[in-house]
Amino acid sequence: MDQCLHIPEILRAICDETTKKTALAVALTSRHFLQPGLDRIWREVDCFEAIIACLPTDLWEVEESGGYLEPKLHFLRRPITSSDMERYKTHYAPRIRYFALKMVEGSALFGLDAFQGIQLATQWQPGALAPLLKQLAWPYSFTDTNSSLRAEDYFQETFPLCIPFPRKHRDRTGCHTGVRLSPTSRLCPLSHGTSPKTQNTISDQFATRGAIGQRWVFPLEDGWFG
Repeated sequence: MDQCLHIPEILRAICDETTKKTALAVALTSRHFLQPGLDRIWREVDCFEAIIACLPTDLWEVEESGGYLEPKLHFLRRPITSSDMERYKTHYAPRIRYFALKMVEGSALFGLDAFQGIQLATQWQPGALAPLLKQLAWPYSFTDTNSSLRAEDYFQETFPLCIPFPRKHRDRTGCHTGVRLSPTSRLCPLSHGTSPKTQNTISDQFATRGAIGQRWVFPLEDGWFG
């Protein structure tokens, strides 16, 4: 049995069949299970709480937005530095394969300034929050119509930090060139130093393909970007 604990494929297969709670328990119990256990825990992420928990607590000023579900917005108290992001980027971000945001009462969300701060701290690295992501799912709406926090606007800030764009969709600085959700959506300045004239858009197909129920779903399979 002890010899089996030295075979990564077996350890990974065991963890893949467990719940996140069980994977955490075995990861904390045995050093052999630490890495495959963390892979299982972080493979599927459905909230921002776990990411926020990996960053320094002194970064945040937390406010309740009010309205539907009353999400807790985490605004920056100070600038984010590259060292603030190092632990998360090194140990956790590469493990994420599926990010499907689910909104429940009191969900923790980044304030929009936090997304901009993360882009600065990571030097506009494409997919900094999830460089090996395979699928991104996003709710059509997570606030009431009177709220200033709109799902599509929030998505525009999240998108470049979750999607590792191929080189063909970056500008000459190496950054994203732009994305739109529908023909009527505004372009979001996803990169540093680009003007509206130099911004391009990903195909409308990218924004609509895989729409399921009340979510946008973006499968990032091979050849997706054409």
